[in-house]
Amino acid sequence: MNQTKLFLVLGTLYLLVAVFPTVIAQSTARDVVYLGNVTGTSFLPSTIYAGDIVSIAVNIQNRGLVVSIRDLNASIGIGNQFEPIQLVDTAQEIQPQATQTVVFKFRVKPETVPGYYPIQLNLAYHRNDQSDQTTTQTQTLQVPVSKTGKNIEISVQPSVINPASQTQLNFYIKNAGSTPISNISLAWTEANSLILPIGTDNIKYLEMLDSQATETISFLVTADPNITTGVYPLEITLTYTDTNGTKTQTSQVGIIIGGGTDFEVSADTLSSGTLSVSVANIGSNNASAVVVKIPHQPNIFVSGSNTSILGNLNKGDYTIANFTVSTTGLDQNRASSRVQTSGQPIIRTGQTNSVEPTRVRDLNANQRQIIIQIDYTDTTGTRQTVEKTVLLFQTTTSGTGDIQIQRQNPLGLISWAIAIILAGGTLVFWRFKASQIPFQKLIVPLGIITLMFLVIIFGFNASVEYSIGAGAVSLAGLAWFFNKNRGKP
Repeated sequence: MNQTKLFLVLGTLYLLVAVFPTVIAQSTARDVVYLGNVTGTSFLPSTIYAGDIVSIAVNIQNRGLVVSIRDLNASIGIGNQFEPIQLVDTAQEIQPQATQTVVFKFRVKPETVPGYYPIQLNLAYHRNDQSDQTTTQTQTLQVPVSKTGKNIEISVQPSVINPASQTQLNFYIKNAGSTPISNISLAWTEANSLILPIGTDNIKYLEMLDSQATETISFLVTADPNITTGVYPLEITLTYTDTNGTKTQTSQVGIIIGGGTDFEVSADTLSSGTLSVSVANIGSNNASAVVVKIPHQPNIFVSGSNTSILGNLNKGDYTIANFTVSTTGLDQNRASSRVQTSGQPIIRTGQTNSVEPTRVRDLNANQRQIIIQIDYTDTTGTRQTVEKTVLLFQTTTSGTGDIQIQRQNPLGLISWAIAIILAGGTLVFWRFKASQIPFQKLIVPLGIITLMFLVIIFGFNASVEYSIGAGAVSLAGLAWFFNKNRGKP
């Protein structure tokens, strides 16, 4: 019995010392050496000819069980047969057993002969268990270049289309052969009919195209308003006749659906000195990482941060950004409404947590501008900047982003006007009755006074200061007129 127990103990120790480390090492080997694994590649276009611009998508899998790939930097090394366009792509993190795609782009040189050409894929990344160590991997991929079977080169512009908007899509056709071609027809389709021509079919014709010549065929197209942003392939079929007879050439070109967007901006100033800016995404695309900023400008002061981070703003959504505007800045702004500052340049600033002045430009004596800047990332991943002009002392908001900052009090203007009219009317009537001056003599001074008030109302936006001054001048002028004509028939 004791011998049996002894054998069990020794067997257990053997498993712990000899067998288990081997099993553990095998099960975790993938988490110790290289995590990156290429699970597939795809080319666009699928058939590559000399002269083509090629996009290659590489699927990178993290074959680890526990460890994540962080800060992946992927690049490709190409041979002399290719010209670089985009040879680097990145991925922030790949979880264990997950897969992400990196995309590269290059051009096959026109003189490249058919064959398989190697390119080297280079991966450099960090592991979340070894933050200071960079792991590198290399792998060779093959690019198949087919026999030159096309004499026509086709390119398309623009490469980005906004959903629900009409866009002129231009197909540039170049005869790369050594002989003219004729009876050319070009047709294109999108597999799901989400991109369609407007007002015509999808086929157009050319009579002849000389050697090395280029012609343009244009279509007015639109994308479905509910289309998902991304890259959509257009299938192009080109039929033509050359010295060898009629030929048909098929190719594929990618069109990006998405791009930038537009914003509607409105604003209100609160009694607490807060400037409340409402931003609505009125475009056809979503905007991510939206930041609203009041750039550096004179005469108005923003206390604290001049930047507000709004996050993502989908199409049709709106949000509000608040800024603390100092009262001194607004008073200085009102007092200096006639100072010409429109020639000053725009100064951009990214500083926060400090007092940031904002620029004001005069349009005329009582109409000035302030700039509100919106930064965002569009659906293609490109950082965009939009500036909206804010009109000061305006009571309406236009679709171009003009917004109301301050409103004059109409009741105050009416009160001043009524007081001036009553006081002036009473004085004129009293003096007119006492002086016995013929009414015809009052026509000229009354006409001058009326003209003066019309200029103030329509030329100076009924300014209170100008109204008071005009009233005082009118009373003084009438007093002088009555004294001069006292006792005269």
